[in-house]
Amino acid sequence: MIPVIHKLVAKDGKYIVLPVWISGQTKYGNLSHPDVYTVDTVQQYPIGTKFVDGDRVFHYGYCNDNSSVGGRAMGGMMNVAVAKAITADAVIHAVGETEIVIEDTTSTKDQWAGGYLMPRVHPYSSHRVLSNLANDGEHMTLTLERGLLTAMAVSEDGFLNQNQYSKLSCQLPNAGKDDASVMGVNLVTAVASTWMWIQTWGPCYISGGDELLGVTGGDRDAWFHQDGTLMCPATVVQTQRAGYAINETDGTSTWFVFLQLAC
Repeated sequence: MIPVIHKLVAKDGKYIVLPVWISGQTKYGNLSHPDVYTVDTVQQYPIGTKFVDGDRVFHYGYCNDNSSVGGRAMGGMMNVAVAKAITADAVIHAVGETEIVIEDTTSTKDQWAGGYLMPRVHPYSSHRVLSNLANDGEHMTLTLERGLLTAMAVSEDGFLNQNQYSKLSCQLPNAGKDDASVMGVNLVTAVASTWMWIQTWGPCYISGGDELLGVTGGDRDAWFHQDGTLMCPATVVQTQRAGYAINETDGTSTWFVFLQLAC
């Protein structure tokens, strides 16, 4: 592990927080304040970098795809990285072990770096993944940030997830992923195979879906629909909470929300 040490210097209420070092990422020395209204064809910050801009917070991620041809912005960017149910190799991984070998035939190098492993052994615990080797046709090795708290028995199973900002997808408008959660809101049109900033906290406009937020005075709770648009449904189905309406609506709908995803 390479220590990431830097000062937090706020300028006009803005500052960068670099994430924990993980393998495969670059630009760990970049503390310059970004233009969050641009997309990068070349990576400029490590995935997961946080930019605090006054009362707004942004995180840097990779746009895997734009699944809608409409080209709309200001909606939920979803994590489409699929969780992996794992089986460890047929050996005992002892307490304190950081190199975990699992059965695997598909993983690429550092695909899981920055994600988390949870061995399914009592008492449960979870561990950040710093790196992983590419599969060798049968197995793949994960390197954890710290050693196991509980030994993994022979062929123990568990769960493995990627970094939540490493495989983002835009479904705006009228596409839809009811099996994926929103990680943030894109202020500009998402472009496949680029890096971008998504807003995760604070005052934010979100593209209206059902146009019901605030129409009735008591409807203050904001939700994401499966295409990333703003919803205020009477019955919450296939939705994820976004935050709450900020302004007084007085019988009219609003798109202005205090976003509450990651601060």
